[in-house]
Amino acid sequence: MNTDPNYLVDLWKQVEGNHLDYASLSEAENTLKQYYRKVWMESLVLPGETDLETSLIKEGAEYFGVTPEQFEGRARQSTAALKETWEKEVDPMDAGSIEAFYDASEHYIYELMWWHTLKEDLSPLAYVVGLEFAKKEQGRQYLDIGAGVGAGGLLFRQEGFDVFSADISSTMLRCCQWRFQRRGEQAKLLDLKTESLPENAFDFVTAMDVFEHAADPLTLVDDLARTIRSQGCLFGRFHCAPDPARPQHIVSDFTPTMERLKDQGFQQVWHDQWLWGHVLLRKD
Repeated sequence: MNTDPNYLVDLWKQVEGNHLDYASLSEAENTLKQYYRKVWMESLVLPGETDLETSLIKEGAEYFGVTPEQFEGRARQSTAALKETWEKEVDPMDAGSIEAFYDASEHYIYELMWWHTLKEDLSPLAYVVGLEFAKKEQGRQYLDIGAGVGAGGLLFRQEGFDVFSADISSTMLRCCQWRFQRRGEQAKLLDLKTESLPENAFDFVTAMDVFEHAADPLTLVDDLARTIRSQGCLFGRFHCAPDPARPQHIVSDFTPTMERLKDQGFQQVWHDQWLWGHVLLRKD
C-alpha cells in the first residue's frame, strides 16, 4: 500500500478533478489510518498482548503497582485531575511554577497512556507519519522533545533509530526509562532541568503537542536549532485549539514561534492539510 504522507492530498486533487470519487478517497484514508494504527500498536503492546488498550492499561497498572481497574479509573479522570492541580498550584506567568507542575505530576502519565490507546482520538498516530518521513532520511539520531511517557521513542526504536527522550519532568522520564527497560531496549534520557541538548547532534526531532505547553517557546526554538544538524528535520504540531479542560495549554499564538523557526533557518517542506495538521521543517 502507499504510505506516503502526501498520498491523501494527491487523491483529493484527483477528486477535485473528477478523476476519483469521494468514496474511494474515504476508503484510502481508512486503509492508511489502519496501517498507522498497526505500526503504533506493534511498537507499544507488551509481549503476549494483542489489544492496544488492554496492553497499555496493564502496563500502567504494573508501573504504578495497582490493579488494571484502578489504573483505568484514574486514567479516565486524569484530565480533570490535571486541570484541578494546575488551577490550584500554578502561576502561568511563572516558568518555575510551570516546571514544578510537570516535574511532579503523575497524572500526566495516566493521561498520556490513556491518550495513546486511541480511544479518544487518533492524533497520536501522527508519530507514525513522522516516522515515515524519518525513514527516508540518511541519519538515525532521533530526539523526542517533550517525550512524555516515551511512546515516540519506543516507536522509533523499533525501526532501529538511536533514541533520545528529553523532558522537563523527572517523573515522566522515570516512566520512560522503565518502559524501555521493560522491553529490553535502550534510550538516552535527557532531563532538561539539569541537562542541555547536545549541539549538532540530531537528524530528526519530533515535538508533538509540545509548544503549547512551553513557558518560553522562543528559547525552545533556539535550543532545537542548536541541536538539529544541517539538513536535519523537525516534525511537530504548531497550533492548538482552545480547550477549557486543559488550561496548561498556555500558548495560543504560534506566529512568533514560526517566525523564530524561520529566522533560525528552518523551512517548511510539508504540511498535513488532511489529518492532524502537523508540519515538517528542514534546517538549512
